[in-house]
Amino acid sequence: MSSIEKEKPLHVWLSLECGPFSPMQNVNQRTDKQREELKLKRAECMRQYVGGLLIYTFCHQLGITCTWEWSERCHAWRLPMVQRVFNRIKPRFVVVKGCRVGLKDQKTGLLLQKGWKLATTHELLGDRMNMPCQGNHEHGTCQGLLTRESAYYTEAFAKRVCRAILDGTTHQGLWSELRSTEPLIAQSLGCTCEDVCHPSSNLQCSTCEMNQHREDPLSMVNQEEMVPFSSEERERDIRSSCINFTETRDMVAWKTWFGPFGQGTLTQES
Repeated sequence: MSSIEKEKPLHVWLSLECGPFSPMQNVNQRTDKQREELKLKRAECMRQYVGGLLIYTFCHQLGITCTWEWSERCHAWRLPMVQRVFNRIKPRFVVVKGCRVGLKDQKTGLLLQKGWKLATTHELLGDRMNMPCQGNHEHGTCQGLLTRESAYYTEAFAKRVCRAILDGTTHQGLWSELRSTEPLIAQSLGCTCEDVCHPSSNLQCSTCEMNQHREDPLSMVNQEEMVPFSSEERERDIRSSCINFTETRDMVAWKTWFGPFGQGTLTQES
């Protein structure tokens, strides 16, 4: 969150794992072992979701547009903490059908109707990515290996997202004015831990984290990793820092990536 606050990206895209909350998981729970494994997988996902929702809320507070993407049928959309955040921020929900962005079964050539659901605060992106099936073509069946492969965005999907974000940087204010809606502005940085609370995660919102840091500057440092330096090591580090300072002071880059699954980095269209 500190990187977001410092770099002020044009847009933040969040795509977290939804596999353990897919409808197919309900079919695969035949034994106690399978049910226990699913429980552990979902607990790990919940920790990811807490972090993602904190970032989503933080972006909204800073006035930075943000999009949350999951499969249309993912049961995680129904989680209470997810609904609390979205009910408060009130993003726009749209669905992109795979058949509208070139998602195909490579063996049969048939278009697949798998849907990506977006919760976005970007007005133009919401309009551009609202793409229901037109109902004028045949669909293939998305199952087995195709289910996993369909998690990756198509090139047409990625280009459409990038173009909407780039166009939105110059037209977002005008678009909001024509639609009689208020452009997204920065909100007060209040505590949001109550909205995103889960016993399996000890993450805090940016406000609580910074307040704790002000009270105890070492609160964000892992004490177990703090090994005392000898006087010789300290003197050597000081000399090294003085030599390399001019070479490294400007080496700061903002790296954007989309989700933990390799859905692909959305590159700027030339």
